[in-house]
Amino acid sequence: MLEESSSKDLNFNLNWKRKFSKETIQGGFNFNTNWHAVVQKNLDPIFDKFSIKKILEIGSFEGQSTCYFSEKLTQGQIHCLDTWKGDDDLREKNIDFKIIEKNFDKNIKLANEINPNVNFFKYKSESYKQLSKFIAEGKENFFDLIYIDGAHDSQNVLFDAVSSFKLVKEGGVVIFDDYLWESKDKNIINSPKFAIDSFVNIFSNKIYIIRHFLYQLYIIKKSN
Repeated sequence: MLEESSSKDLNFNLNWKRKFSKETIQGGFNFNTNWHAVVQKNLDPIFDKFSIKKILEIGSFEGQSTCYFSEKLTQGQIHCLDTWKGDDDLREKNIDFKIIEKNFDKNIKLANEINPNVNFFKYKSESYKQLSKFIAEGKENFFDLIYIDGAHDSQNVLFDAVSSFKLVKEGGVVIFDDYLWESKDKNIINSPKFAIDSFVNIFSNKIYIIRHFLYQLYIIKKSN
C-alpha cells in the first residue's frame, strides 16, 4: 500500500494550489504555471507499483502533467482531452487559451522528441462527448491510468468519473485531482468533492481507495 500523507502536511496539501509552486519547472518546456510540479512526487509511486502503458488525461492545459507522464513511460500512449476554453474559474483570470493551447502543442512536440516511444493523441472536445465516443468505439477496460483534472463542477466531474470507470482496466488506476478544491461561492455543487464522494459511495464494492496524497483521490478498479 502507498504511504498515507501525514496530518503534519495537511495544511500544505490544502493550500498548495493557492499560489504558484517555487519548485523547478521541467527544463526546455514552456509552462506559464507550475501547478502540477507539486503533485509529481506523489505520482511517482504509482508508476513504480503499477504497469502503465495507456493513459487518458481529462484536462491537459499546457501539458505539464502530460510531459511528466511521458517521462515515466518507456513506451505507450497518452490521450489528452481538453476544450482549451477553460471553466468559469479560469476564464475569470483572463487567461488567453489560444496561447495555452499553442504551449500545449509545443510542449507535446518536445516531449515526443525526447521520448519517441510514446504516442500522443489530442482531442479538443468537451469531455462528455469524447468519453461517450470512446465507449461507443469499444474502449471499455482500455486505459491503465486515467487522470481527471477537467471541469470542476460536480455534474461534469460525476460524468467524468462514471465514464472513466468504464474506460479504465480492472486493476487500473483513476486519479481525481483537486479533490478538496472549493469554488468561490462555497457551493458544493460547483466543486469536485461532492461528485467524487458520490461516485466512491455508489461504486464502493467495485473500487479500492489508495490512501495517499490528501488533495487528490486515488482509486483502483477491482471489477467491472
